[in-house]
Amino acid sequence: MKTCYLLLVWHLSLAALSAQNAPLYKVIDPEPDNPFYKHWGTGMYPTDSFYYVLATLHQSNMVVKLNKQGDIVKQIKLTTAHDNLSLVSGTITQDGSLVFVGHYINWDISRNQAILVKVDADLNLQWMKDYSHPLNSNMSIFGTSVVETDDHQNYIFNTASFGDSYFLCRTDLNGNLLSTHHLIDSLYPNLECPIIKTNDGNLLMCGSAFLDSTNVFSHPVVRKIDLQGNIIWHQTIPIGTHSNYKAPLATVLQNGGYAVACTIDSVPTSMFPPQNLYNPIYILNENGIVQQEVRLEGGYRSKFTTAVITASNGDIIGCGRGSAKGWLYRATSDGNILWQRYFSDSLQRPWSLVALSAIAENPDGSIVSAGYALDSMPNLNPYDSENQNTNIALLVTDADGCLVPGCPGEQFITAAPEVSEANTHLPWLSVTPNPAQTVLSVRIPDRIQYASTALLQLFNALGSLVFDRDVESGVSVQELNVEGVAPGFYYLVLREYGRTLARQKVMVQR
Repeated sequence: MKTCYLLLVWHLSLAALSAQNAPLYKVIDPEPDNPFYKHWGTGMYPTDSFYYVLATLHQSNMVVKLNKQGDIVKQIKLTTAHDNLSLVSGTITQDGSLVFVGHYINWDISRNQAILVKVDADLNLQWMKDYSHPLNSNMSIFGTSVVETDDHQNYIFNTASFGDSYFLCRTDLNGNLLSTHHLIDSLYPNLECPIIKTNDGNLLMCGSAFLDSTNVFSHPVVRKIDLQGNIIWHQTIPIGTHSNYKAPLATVLQNGGYAVACTIDSVPTSMFPPQNLYNPIYILNENGIVQQEVRLEGGYRSKFTTAVITASNGDIIGCGRGSAKGWLYRATSDGNILWQRYFSDSLQRPWSLVALSAIAENPDGSIVSAGYALDSMPNLNPYDSENQNTNIALLVTDADGCLVPGCPGEQFITAAPEVSEANTHLPWLSVTPNPAQTVLSVRIPDRIQYASTALLQLFNALGSLVFDRDVESGVSVQELNVEGVAPGFYYLVLREYGRTLARQKVMVQR
């Protein structure tokens, strides 16, 4: 009950915030009637009025448009004829559209092909174009990242394949391929080599390389190239007898330098899962020379960075996952660590997992990130060996990574479930009187079964938890005191292990 008390205080504080980008945490299920669902929030693209989330599904993708309260405004499912699309990243273009890059399996030739997809701000599909390997049609090719050129006339995306086949591709605004440039060497020996635009209109590309013939320890590689793929400078960051676990991620600093975030495994790469990860940030000058190494130490083991950006004030902001917890951090541009925050969804039982995989900054300086949270409902897909469902996690904090001012290092958070009329598979709770002034009498339908103890939770219109009450199995009527609750509309839900069993809209009035 001590945790519930802390949650009550925090969410009451959240309800008092009225800013457009007020802190919130919400788990979003875009397909509530789909028993085979897995949704990961893999990309975050905020505008002044909306959040656009790129979600990965089972063999397809979805773009979800959310308002600033995390409610679904519209969504579009993106797929191919064989339902095997995998989009990995994207960008917001100057005209407000979104362009995504990835790959799909073309079963006619039994090969993966790179793909670009463009949707407008209202999530209407504009076009979808695929691209074969430029040199060998028998080889697969994978799209990695995409940017819009500074003159807003072209899209540049990079592709990776097996072996030494890496290409920089330019298209017009309709996705028609104009040119390809072969990046010929073995300094990108993985399929994750993101590109970002530099301050002078060129590109920065990250990867990994082996420094000797043993091919045991891979090291981070950072390379600046022009739009034709010509090398401007190249730097390998030696990390000793350690190995680069994930592809490095980079962001351009306001002084023209770069911050490169890595996840390093301090044991040989044959060890899996890795047990000794550490996360350095390398501060590079404009010529790629390492100025400083800063280690994000403390907290939890086996954490790794999944995204990094430069904030409007020049700070470095990153997100990731650490020991089954969401992870945010902030550092100054010269490498001074300001804070690290961890997030656990304490009511998504029996798991407490939140992983953050995408991050952005709102115009007011607040931080928005997307990821996923585990659901306790079993996945009925017979081809899913993990037998677990996931939903999109949306997290908005203030500039200090807090849901309330002065937060501790680890924050326990609760997600309001979807309780709209669209969820027709959920039964309604019987609540009297409604509207209520002091007491709600809640009758639980006989057909609802739960194993031991469930929770009755009251959420306000913004999705913040007001309070919760334990309900023992077999109890059909529960009385809730709402005398201290502010007048207004609320959602009352019955949940067990993160699964919503029933719901009802209620009103408190005086």
